[in-house]
Amino acid sequence: MMRFFAVFLIILLTACAHTSESQKNHPLESLLRSGSNLMQPDHTSELLAFYDVFSDANIESQKNLLTELSKPITDRQQNLLRQIKLTMVLGLPSSRVRDTVKSQLLLQELIQSGHLTIPDSAFVNLLYEFMTDTNKLAKAKGDNKSQQQRIDALQQKNDQLQQKYDALEQKLDALKKIEKTMGDRDAATPAKP
Repeated sequence: MMRFFAVFLIILLTACAHTSESQKNHPLESLLRSGSNLMQPDHTSELLAFYDVFSDANIESQKNLLTELSKPITDRQQNLLRQIKLTMVLGLPSSRVRDTVKSQLLLQELIQSGHLTIPDSAFVNLLYEFMTDTNKLAKAKGDNKSQQQRIDALQQKNDQLQQKYDALEQKLDALKKIEKTMGDRDAATPAKP
């Protein structure tokens, strides 16, 4: 799963680099597409470097980082970057303080805010899709676990019913033997006139 995510991050970084080259070729087109976000920096490299450092951190460092990133700051752009990092801390597979549902909700808020640059928006959308899939898999795993518990309970009930059936069958066989021995005894004794 970690490899899968790393491959997507590399693809995203490559796509961002490719986008930069195409923007050099068509500056007016890039100006029209990016609007007021043109002056805002691209944080993709910084976020990938953050992931690299964060994934190697111990649990205490990760907890401290979670606490620090949870505090909002006044600079909107830096606050957005901190929120993206917070969603990474909460959702990435290497996190020891994982809460993918909260991460998904924060990512959804970031997407709906409309304050992200184009590369940051692409990165956040990638993370959002990853969290959505992760949460769907976790839900399916939980559903499978509860279904397995129901199957186990039904199997246990089936075993109990089978034991009752076997006990009743033994009693029936014993009654048939008694009936047969009584019938044999009646046939063996002569009838009294």
